Amino acid sequence: MLFMSDEFTLIGRKSLAALWLGLYAFAALVFLQGNVYSQTAPAAGDGAFKIGERLTYTVGFEKFSNVAYAELYTVSRGKIGDIEAIELRGRAKTLDFVSAAFYLVDESRNIFASPDGVPIYITRIQNVGGLPKETIQNNLSTPTGNFDLVTMIYRIRHSDGSGAFNIFENERAYPVTFSVTGNERIKTDAGEYDSTMITVQCEYFTEIGLKDFRINLSTDDAKIPVAIRFRTAKGEFRAKVASIQNVEPQADPVPTPSPILTPKATPVPTPTPKAYVDNQPLSPELSFVLGETLEYRVTAGGEAAGMF
Repeated sequence: MLFMSDEFTLIGRKSLAALWLGLYAFAALVFLQGNVYSQTAPAAGDGAFKIGERLTYTVGFEKFSNVAYAELYTVSRGKIGDIEAIELRGRAKTLDFVSAAFYLVDESRNIFASPDGVPIYITRIQNVGGLPKETIQNNLSTPTGNFDLVTMIYRIRHSDGSGAFNIFENERAYPVTFSVTGNERIKTDAGEYDSTMITVQCEYFTEIGLKDFRINLSTDDAKIPVAIRFRTAKGEFRAKVASIQNVEPQADPVPTPSPILTPKATPVPTPTPKAYVDNQPLSPELSFVLGETLEYRVTAGGEAAGMF
């Protein structure tokens, strides 16, 4: 298989799951923007979500610098029925030898979250193995207090640096704890950042063979997740922000009412159709004439083979 070596053929299923988790966990980070605040979740209008923010990440593995990417977009704020909601989109995809030797990852999520970060409605599409597979999580009729991987990162970003809560993945709830473990200057394609390093612990990570999960949040007011790192049995994965775009949402223009004039009815004469005349000459601009017949003889090896 292309790009496969003995080293990578040894990687097991748990490492594959760990790769995917890491990709989507760092993807989750970039959906959300705003200032760090206490364990009390913010209201929708206080800037916890930065509408129009699009962040792109590249993923490296050991000595390889670009094995996957993720793109995240905080799309809009609105309502689902009478419920306030924030719309988030994201995608993660493996590249090159990782797709061949590890596991092909090509997944997108569309998430509607409440202003306090709890998922309301999630659509997940996996574009692997032939036809796309769609999974829907609907919490509209039965609200949940559990976060998913995306909203888990949101909760961490907008906490005071340490805390605990639950996530719900693979039909099971897992407790999550996190705390600040240091400060670090991180160099990325988007620039250099002073950052706070947060270590996250969860049994879900342990089950899929992932350990030493760390998130670096920039120390400025934006609190951008500039890097995420984790280890598997075969090595360390690291995701770093590659580009930051802030697209201001365009306000819908307010139409200016215009006076409506009542049109006067104008009688329209009914034309009399001309009678059809058969076998008239074709236009002189054409290079052929009506009734033309062309005959062709087909030969093969000098022998007649047919005609049309």
